Amino acid sequence: MNKSRQKKITVFLYHDINDYPSRFCKDYNLNVSVNIFIRQIKWISANYNIISPNQLVDQKNLPKNPALITFDDGFFGAYNNGIKFLIKNKIPSLMFLNMGHIINGSPIISAKAIFYKKLFNKLKITKNEMLHLTINPRKLKEIEKKLGKNYDKEILIFQGKLADYKMVKEFAENKYVYYGNHLFDHWNSPAL
Repeated sequence: MNKSRQKKITVFLYHDINDYPSRFCKDYNLNVSVNIFIRQIKWISANYNIISPNQLVDQKNLPKNPALITFDDGFFGAYNNGIKFLIKNKIPSLMFLNMGHIINGSPIISAKAIFYKKLFNKLKITKNEMLHLTINPRKLKEIEKKLGKNYDKEILIFQGKLADYKMVKEFAENKYVYYGNHLFDHWNSPAL
C-alpha cells in the first residue's frame, strides 16, 4: 500500500480494570479504575472510530481516525469490568492472552520476576536490574533453586487474579471480543 493511502491507527492498551487493584498492578501502573475506564472509553468513542481487528486486516474500509481498544495478560478485572462494559456498548476489543498462565493458574513471568526482585538481598539481584525483562527459563530455575521454596501462592496474591479458561472461552463466543497471542508463558522474547 502506498504511503498516501495508509491510515494511522491509535491503539489504547489496558491491563486490569479494577477498583481494588493488586499490589503488582498498582505499583506498575497496570490498572485503571472502573469509573476512569468508562470515562476514557466515552472520550475515545467521541474522538475516534473504534474498529475491530477484522477491520484492521481489511484496511480498504478503515474509517477516519481509527482506534483499537486492547488488553494484555487476561486480568479478571479486564473481563469483568472492562470487556463487559464494551460489549454492553457494542464496542469491539482485542485481548492478548498468556494462555499458559490461564490454563495452569500460574503467575505471569513478569509478576514472578518483580516479586523475586523484592527479595533481592537474599538473591543478590542488583537493585537496578530489570529482571522482568532479562529473566529466561534458566535464570528462573536458578532463582527458584536459591529460594528453596515455591512462592506461587504469594505471587498470585501480589499479581492479582487472571481470568480462568471458562471465562476466556465464554467471552470468545461474543462478536465484540477478539483474541491475540501474548506468548504462551509471557516470556520476554529478547531474553529467550
